[in-house]
Amino acid sequence: MVRAVQLLLTDDGPRYNLGIGPSSDHAVGSRRKFARRFAEGIGKLARNAKGDRRKEDRKTCHKITGGCRSMRELGLN
Repeated sequence: MVRAVQLLLTDDGPRYNLGIGPSSDHAVGSRRKFARRFAEGIGKLARNAKGDRRKEDRKTCHKITGGCRSMRELGLN
């Protein structure tokens, strides 16, 4: 009977079974660290996509203007 009472008093339920102790500051800290790194990674992806798009727009613009010049030179205007 005493053993059963001790188990009931020390058992934290699902938290205990998952290995999460009464103080889980280290888990919260690692989540914050992950969230910060994740946000930085998303920011880098967004910046790269924007830069790549600008580069492609410039290439397309040069192709179009080059084509117009060629047509004008050939007299196909």
